Amino acid sequence: AGDAARALLAAGDPASAWDWLDLAISEAAEGNPSAEGLANGLWPLMQMADPESAFMRDADRAQNWWKTIPADADSETLDQMALLFTLYGALGSPVPPEAWDPLFDAPLTVDGYIPSPAVRQSLDEASRAGRKGETVLLALLALGDVGTEGADPATLFDVISALRRVGLAEEARAIALEAALGRGL
Repeated sequence: AGDAARALLAAGDPASAWDWLDLAISEAAEGNPSAEGLANGLWPLMQMADPESAFMRDADRAQNWWKTIPADADSETLDQMALLFTLYGALGSPVPPEAWDPLFDAPLTVDGYIPSPAVRQSLDEASRAGRKGETVLLALLALGDVGTEGADPATLFDVISALRRVGLAEEARAIALEAALGRGL
């Protein structure tokens, strides 16, 4: 179910992916712990891909999905949490400050691909001025050869936020989802 839902999300078909999540939620309700883990892992991706449906299906889960992440997570899970929380913030749906608390158990610095300060500054300036074409070009430059899989979370935040600022919310959402799926979420 998890692989099928993720493949459908990657293919741009969240409506069909919901069927797999609904199956996992149904199995979890019957006491299947692996289905519960699967549902908890898929929910944020589904909500990222299709936020309106997520709120209509389960408003409480849509607001509190981050509470299902174990408090004693390993470092890989903490990295994924940091990415996911960053992507949600870039999409305009930040998680509450207390959700970030467990991330202080992870390394407090990260290594990653970051574009030059000139590209970052120009991206911000172009998006704030509403220059759509320039923003798109600079977003591509910011992601560079590494794309969404290799870009640092701060770079993804900058790119996604800039695209949203110039009215490209769906494209920004697609980039966020690509980054999440590409990194194994």
